Amino acid sequence: MDSDFLERVQNITLTEEEGEVIKVRSTHRDKILVACSLSLLGRFLTTRLYNQSAAKSLLRSVWKMGADLKIVDVGDGLFQFKFALEIQLKWVIQNGPWSFENHPLVLRRWEKGMTARTVTFNSIPLWVQVWGLPFDLIFDEATRDIGGGLGSIVEIDNKAFSSEQARFVRVRVKIPPDKPLRWSGVVANLEGDMARIGFKYERLVGFCYQCGKIGHKARECSCPRDKNQHGLPYGEWLKAGFRGSVSKPVGRSGQPSHRDNGDEGFHGGRGSSHLTHTLGTGTVRSPAGVDGNTRNVTDPPYQSGVRLMGRNNYEDNYKANNAAMDQLIMGSIEN
Repeated sequence: MDSDFLERVQNITLTEEEGEVIKVRSTHRDKILVACSLSLLGRFLTTRLYNQSAAKSLLRSVWKMGADLKIVDVGDGLFQFKFALEIQLKWVIQNGPWSFENHPLVLRRWEKGMTARTVTFNSIPLWVQVWGLPFDLIFDEATRDIGGGLGSIVEIDNKAFSSEQARFVRVRVKIPPDKPLRWSGVVANLEGDMARIGFKYERLVGFCYQCGKIGHKARECSCPRDKNQHGLPYGEWLKAGFRGSVSKPVGRSGQPSHRDNGDEGFHGGRGSSHLTHTLGTGTVRSPAGVDGNTRNVTDPPYQSGVRLMGRNNYEDNYKANNAAMDQLIMGSIEN
């Protein structure tokens, strides 16, 4: 393993000659710094072996950025994704999380001084649905407080505060993958009235029903089971049906890219080797590249007679076809 070698190098006592500092010229460093600043570091969060070539090929196929995207293998399952434009990098972040064969892809931006050995991934952004809130707590500030109890808040979906749907509120949170997911909690208003609330997680893959952590399945879990335990503590009920929408990336012209009719896209699902790209409902265009072309990235438009809708009219479609949409977006995930 590359990491074993690097760890050994760090622990070796250097001779006087070996300890001499090698000064590196910086003629082209500015150009390299720009390239690194437009890159993400990523790793598939899994304990299983997987086909890295297939994963990279499918990411290129789905993101459709052509020569603008370079995927560099830097060892031990770590990749550096290099983009031509800042908007392309942000588009990938905003439209995640991404996964391959139910292995979630964790990403973070490059920072100066990073090496393959020092890169760590402390969180994965997930949309969390908060169910069971008292009516007088369905507002922005309360949602922010609750989301802050789960992790670092990325954004809040304000739609529930002004729409006809208020069964739950949504908040996107950076979840630590090394901690069990919370499925319930207790909230209290200023008067001390308390209520039990529940959490559901959108696009949840690679999730252990034994320990509640992301990155492995129950049969691979090292967490010991209680001999009196009947069944598993976690289950499918933590997974929410997808309701989100994809942001419209801005092309080089500065105009929002438009939606169009989808291609017959690839599908995630039981036994599928395809990338579960989880872009959201509808079809979007990925950001224009350096050649000025706009590249299409699509969701599969049909499945079992269900058509995925745009943001303005997805709600009725979601209510009528919840189970079918779950199957389409999430796939049938075994644990």
